[in-house]
Amino acid sequence: MAPRGLALVAAGVVLAMGASACAGSHSQTTTTADIPFVPVDATHGSATDRAIAAAQAQLRHSPDNALALLGLAHAYIQKAREVADPSLYRKAGELLSLVARVNPQDPDVLDAQGDLANSLHQFAAGLAFGQRAVARNPDGEAGYAVVTDASNELGRYDDALTATQHMADLRSDLPALARVSYARELRGDLDGAIAAMAEAVTAGGTAGGENVAYVQTLLGDLLLTSGDLRAATTAYTSALADFPGFAAARAGQAKVLVAEGRPADAAAILDDVVRAVPLGEYAIAEGDDWAAAGYPGKAASAYDLVGGIERL
Repeated sequence: MAPRGLALVAAGVVLAMGASACAGSHSQTTTTADIPFVPVDATHGSATDRAIAAAQAQLRHSPDNALALLGLAHAYIQKAREVADPSLYRKAGELLSLVARVNPQDPDVLDAQGDLANSLHQFAAGLAFGQRAVARNPDGEAGYAVVTDASNELGRYDDALTATQHMADLRSDLPALARVSYARELRGDLDGAIAAMAEAVTAGGTAGGENVAYVQTLLGDLLLTSGDLRAATTAYTSALADFPGFAAARAGQAKVLVAEGRPADAAAILDDVVRAVPLGEYAIAEGDDWAAAGYPGKAASAYDLVGGIERL
């Protein structure tokens, strides 16, 4: 299962990130040839696309700008989550290597390295980066987020709870409340988990975007587990309004259809989802739904996709 971590740097804040030792420009050690640029549509694309375009414009003018390099790495990680393109994780890693060779102990850099490691399911490395970030900046929320996510995935639930509490003590915002919800869910407090995730959605404000859609989808999953199909459907619909086409929300809608006894309709949705966002969990769910609907051939085809997705 992918970590419950949320991107802590929203797509529009490349120029407004908290700056510590990495802020500004460092000595001329980086050239445009070192930077993995990607084409984006800054006019009609998403907020993340606009953030990528803004950072890349800065770096074409000033390739040694550490803040822009770090902002672009964050934007690539965010974009990878949105479109399930693993090549963006590699590009983010290249950018972080450029910054880390000058500022290896900067907590912002360590936060980003930990976030990337967790995204790649390298949780031991993520935990180490997060712990170093916390040691360097005990008042920084992002380090605790990295520690929380890595610790949960490593089964170190007490450590994760401690880090989550630190986050909540610092501020009751979307990242902290979402992790509070997960801590409650892990301990069997479904009602408490739903309440905290609903607060996380509210804390996300009205700006929308993938991060808000993500917590709305998690809220939908919790409501579905509680048996409230109508409220779950509302949560998934809201997620799609905030981030049209969001794969996790569409997969949530498929879960509702299964609960309603309509596995073939659910499989049809997932078939479309897998084409847009090739993740193994969606292909497996599609196969299961086709099998439940009595279409073994379609189920086998869906299962066959899993191996190709894993190789990708």
